[in-house]
Amino acid sequence: QSKLLRSILLMQSPQLVSKPLLMALAEDLSGSLRPPTAVTGTRLASQHEAALAAICIGILADHSDIAKRSLAKSKNLSVVDTLEKARDLSRHNVLSREAGRALQVLGS
Repeated sequence: QSKLLRSILLMQSPQLVSKPLLMALAEDLSGSLRPPTAVTGTRLASQHEAALAAICIGILADHSDIAKRSLAKSKNLSVVDTLEKARDLSRHNVLSREAGRALQVLGS
């Protein structure tokens, strides 16, 4: 399955590792320390969305060298710094676990 996913990301669906999508996921990580009440009625990401973004980042970086390089070297949004904060400071168990996993994949 890993080879299949790598092939899909490289050949059939390169938009899944496009810069705009990766940066959107990175932006959703910014919700990692936001309490749910702070996002009510807004379009801001909460810890739940940040957890989903961390899962996606981990999977994409694990199966695509393009995604891994792009996320590890992102300048506008420091993905690694945000993942470290999410792992260390979040009270959301899934977010903490998946941020740690994504950091391992990114090599931090």
